[in-house]
Amino acid sequence: QIEELNVVRPLSLPERAVALALAVSLDSDYFSRRGGWGLPFLIATE
Repeated sequence: QIEELNVVRPLSLPERAVALALAVSLDSDYFSRRGGWGLPFLIATE
């Protein structure tokens, strides 16, 4: 069984920004090594 996740406190704005930056970085790194597209919606809007 999987234990429930208990949130102690919500993330602050700087913590959210770091989490988002890490997620984008990991996504980009993963897909660049696999030969696919990282985040196509970001590429299309730039």
